[in-house]
Amino acid sequence: MSFFANTISKIKKEHTIYCIAVCVLNIVFFFLLSESGVLFEKDSNTYVKWSYLTMRRGCVLYPWFIKFIRIIHGEKSFLALIPIYQCVISIGCNVILVEYIRRRYKISYVLGIMLHVFIIAPYTYTLPEAVSSHYVLTEGLSIPLFHISVYFILRGVLDRNRLSLLFSVLFGGLLFLLRQQLIIVPMVYIFIILLYAFYDWTKKKSKSYFKVVVFTLLGIASIVGICIYFAMIQSWANSKQNTQIIEATTGKALCLLTEEDVDLYSDTDRNIYLELLDDCKENGRLLSDFPRSVLDYEKLHKIINENVTAHETVIWNYYTGIRGNDGGLDAFAIRNLITSTEIMNHKAEFIGIILRLMPSSLVASVFVQPMRVRLICYVVVAILYTAACIMLYFMKRTNIDDSYILPLSGVLVFILLNALECNVLLYGQQRYVIYCMGLFYVFMIVAVVGCYRYRENKNRKK
Repeated sequence: MSFFANTISKIKKEHTIYCIAVCVLNIVFFFLLSESGVLFEKDSNTYVKWSYLTMRRGCVLYPWFIKFIRIIHGEKSFLALIPIYQCVISIGCNVILVEYIRRRYKISYVLGIMLHVFIIAPYTYTLPEAVSSHYVLTEGLSIPLFHISVYFILRGVLDRNRLSLLFSVLFGGLLFLLRQQLIIVPMVYIFIILLYAFYDWTKKKSKSYFKVVVFTLLGIASIVGICIYFAMIQSWANSKQNTQIIEATTGKALCLLTEEDVDLYSDTDRNIYLELLDDCKENGRLLSDFPRSVLDYEKLHKIINENVTAHETVIWNYYTGIRGNDGGLDAFAIRNLITSTEIMNHKAEFIGIILRLMPSSLVASVFVQPMRVRLICYVVVAILYTAACIMLYFMKRTNIDDSYILPLSGVLVFILLNALECNVLLYGQQRYVIYCMGLFYVFMIVAVVGCYRYRENKNRKK
């Protein structure tokens, strides 16, 4: 009897130490590591001011979040409380996800601490200035909401909880309302649900009209969602309002300007094209000016980013010079015309730019890149991705439980899709591809635990 009492006492003591360690880790990281208060970037003012432009960009939920804090706490103190709200939400979502994973896979308290350390990795991309939750940016909410959506999709698939599957799509929709490029999250979740339902249906070998209806509705929802997304992009392209997606695409398209393409334009369009071409030539922002090394991603991003800023100056100055302030709509129309024309006439080169951007995005998805050691970063990340793929292949060959395989394989697929989408629509800045940074390492640990337990069981049988 005393043996059991001692065991229970020991477990309670370990659990208490574990809980204290988790609390200390989160408090130190989110509140003490960067005691910088509220921090602003160039996009922050548009969220705080509740601008129409912010809504047009698809960032609907974040201004409502700020407005809620403003209503509750008043004009004087609401700004200072934004990072506190974001930090508390981040801690809550991180703990819920990690604790589910730890208990689901029966992971030890020591490894549990490691999971908590890795899950906060996405918040480190702004260090050493501050933790990302201290900035008035959509990442303050999108990272924790992404984590909680992963919690629901894991519960739905691994524990066969249909309500959790529904909540995963719901939170995926909220992510889309935070950042428009995160529409990939609900789309991936819907695809996972379809695969899950199809697998479940075929495994039981029993037809269900209810499941047929579910398949049909989810399929229609996927198609409608994609159509709405591209309709929104088309609407933005034809709009007077400036949008991030069109800006970044234009930044890549201007690298494709050539003297041979001048004849594709007429009159005013041609004059503006020539001005853009001269500006890009003079400042070294054409395709021929790209760095030879794939590792030199800073220069590549700099060229695209400068094109984003420069094209606005060139086009807007031209129109304001000849038409005053009445030429704004035409200015954005010509930008969209040049962007679409260059991309359609240089498809291979445009795809080449996207592929040039992919390596840095894949690295940034799992590794914060210090400039002085970027070659080491590429090597380390290449080893990590290779190890993950080899591990998944081994696990599948040895028939290890799928619950250990699915999370890591899902994260790898999402990293690839997210990097591809961001480089097509944007240009792969780290803040756009960080969402799986912590999950990659968390599910690597889960996969290692699965391999270790398989080996233990195999030795026990011998």
